[in-house]
Amino acid sequence: EGVAGLDAGGHKKPSKAMKRKEKLAKAEADRAARIAEEQAHLGPSERAREEDQLEVLLKPLGLGIRDIRADGHCMYRAIEDQLQQAGAASPPTFQQLRERAAAHIRAHPDDFMPFIYNEDEDGEPGEQLEDYCAELESTAVWGGQLELGALAQVLKKQIKVHAVGMPPLSLGDEHQGNGCLEVCYLRHAFGLGEHYNSVEKLGSSGDSAAQDST
Repeated sequence: EGVAGLDAGGHKKPSKAMKRKEKLAKAEADRAARIAEEQAHLGPSERAREEDQLEVLLKPLGLGIRDIRADGHCMYRAIEDQLQQAGAASPPTFQQLRERAAAHIRAHPDDFMPFIYNEDEDGEPGEQLEDYCAELESTAVWGGQLELGALAQVLKKQIKVHAVGMPPLSLGDEHQGNGCLEVCYLRHAFGLGEHYNSVEKLGSSGDSAAQDST
């Protein structure tokens, strides 16, 4: 008889979490290759047009785009940049923001389970939530509205997301008195997927400068 957790050759079977991590790593590598190919071959892209429209949208608010690296951590890096611009003392890094968002989701499963559990996937609801949080805090999986909502509660800050073709998305409005963190969202970053940038006040040093924090 076979031993639990081992295949016929005596090798340890990969766990569901490991399989999901491997699948995610492959998807990230494929996306990076597609981005490199587009940058090498395309001229003005959907991304450039969307950024132009976003600049027009932000200008009346006295804001400009502040570029954030497209590495899977962009949403967290954008929030990190906003905290740095606000002069926060020892602001959390993008990795710490990932960990805090995951901890908040774990601590409030009822608020997040309806958006995470998929009955068509393997695993009980609690297992899927734990897998989701493990990926969130240990890989470069993209963040979105779910994680922004968690961060608004963790940081006790209002978070606004500016995007072309829709009104600003506002999260954590009950924390408005503690300040507002503003980011912008692009649907067509590199023509291949979604991306978050930070914003900055027009006239500040380094308008629309690349943000290369590590």
